[in-house]
Amino acid sequence: MLVMSNTRRRIGRNVRRLSAFPLAWVICFFATLAVTPVRADTSVRIESATLALDEGVYGLDAELAITLPDDARRAIESGLTLKLSYEVEIARVRRYLPDPGVATLVQSYELGYHALSQRWLLRSLNTGERHDFGGFDAAVERLSSVRGLR
Repeated sequence: MLVMSNTRRRIGRNVRRLSAFPLAWVICFFATLAVTPVRADTSVRIESATLALDEGVYGLDAELAITLPDDARRAIESGLTLKLSYEVEIARVRRYLPDPGVATLVQSYELGYHALSQRWLLRSLNTGERHDFGGFDAAVERLSSVRGLR
């Protein structure tokens, strides 16, 4: 009786394929370790802030110093949007008891560029209010000025 089979050849191929598989993972692992992250010179600093209580509602006015790298500007001009969220938390400070939270608010903005009109678009994600600016610096300046945040 003559039996022909090529199972041996298939097993050999699978063994070779499986033995190369962990090697590929090891190479990918070490490749990710070799990549250094790009340092962006982004900073947000609070210059001044005032909080006022008017009929039980807190209102925040603040001036920020926002520094974005030139790469951020080029990325936005290329079609990406910058999302910036202000997280505000007001707590009552007590000496011997835990501090209770009085109010919290997250105000989010999106900054984008409209290539056809060549305008910088700033949109408040909380209210839907939109502003357009002729320059990048004017849009960032508007982001830096927080008025009447309630």
